[in-house]
Amino acid sequence: MFSSNGTTWKTILILAIYTFIVLVCWEKFPKFAWTEPINPKFSTESSTVSTTSKSPKKLNVTIYAATTYYHDLINSDFVLRRCPEMKNFCKVTNKFSDADTADAFVFHSRNFYETVSFKFQILFKRNFPSLTLPLLKNIRKPNVPWIIWNIESPSHEKLPGEKNLFNWTMTYRRDSDFSARYGALEKFIKTANISLEGIWKYKNKTATWLGSNCQTPNNRFRLVQRMIQEGLEADIWGSCGKPTGLCDGVLKQTEPCVLDLIRPYKFYLAVENSNCKDYVTEKFWKSLEDRMAVPIVLRRETVQDLGVPDSAYIAVDDFETLDEFIQHVIKVGSDKEMYLKYREWRKDYRVVFDNGFYGWCQLCKRLQDPEEVGRNRRSYEDVERWHSFEMCDDNYTIKFIT
Repeated sequence: MFSSNGTTWKTILILAIYTFIVLVCWEKFPKFAWTEPINPKFSTESSTVSTTSKSPKKLNVTIYAATTYYHDLINSDFVLRRCPEMKNFCKVTNKFSDADTADAFVFHSRNFYETVSFKFQILFKRNFPSLTLPLLKNIRKPNVPWIIWNIESPSHEKLPGEKNLFNWTMTYRRDSDFSARYGALEKFIKTANISLEGIWKYKNKTATWLGSNCQTPNNRFRLVQRMIQEGLEADIWGSCGKPTGLCDGVLKQTEPCVLDLIRPYKFYLAVENSNCKDYVTEKFWKSLEDRMAVPIVLRRETVQDLGVPDSAYIAVDDFETLDEFIQHVIKVGSDKEMYLKYREWRKDYRVVFDNGFYGWCQLCKRLQDPEEVGRNRRSYEDVERWHSFEMCDDNYTIKFIT
């Protein structure tokens, strides 16, 4: 029954230690039972907002990160880089000992079903059954909101199917409670007196695409291949094309080597892995920010409500045919005056690259104000359906590749 190398005994010992740790944590806090049916809407007690006096702001806010972020531990330094001043009153912690006094719980969707602590997986080099959710449900308090955090499209990442569990959402969608946007433009007080000539000088190549995922629901790889077949001068880098060495992989999109690779190109094919409502990632925003390449998107409607001037990018669906689109890119790329018109926005705006963390700043600010929390009491019956394929149109690409 037991192997000679003691592997089975080792497994039993590890599980025993793990169970002991969980039981200790379980008994550490008092229990807060929900009345049936379990429906985590905020308590309605004292929910009426006073019109005669304003509640004082909380001097200290604690947010419990109930999961990891792609297996990275979450803390204040990690998620408040966009707003370091928030750390004066807002603490983001991954320590379970802080859960009982936390003002909010945040769950990253990709890691929602992970174990109590990823540290144990690293230590013992194996996965354990997930006991996180039952444990946290057992200590949940009525006035402490639970937030689901997600930066992926529905075709790449579904939200948890747990019903009536979350009070607020933090995603890239504009109708989320908090914004997990990848980027934004901030307008200058007055138009800057800058020269755009330098951008043109080092642009000696036409277009490029850096792709690590070649099989996507919207067939973007086939679309890029068809563009090249139809006459677009474009280089494909990454897993879908030429190897880039140390720059390979989606996690390297913000590395300096990627910047050096893309900067000589006039255009960047910022085609996402799926065509979904408001889904605009670092591919687009980094092109605007420091890659200095005019981004090419598939559909204008995906970008047009994000506060980006229409003249800052090119949309494939502005043209009746793929050939018309390609001829326009060739014409703009060969005419300095036309090309620099796509850079005029730089005199009025600057790019703010958030990469999905901006919502944490908003969350800290809201939790500091009890009245603001009270005005935003809600519970989502089904976040999985809210973040569904209904928000996507991945078949749109077919018209250009058939």
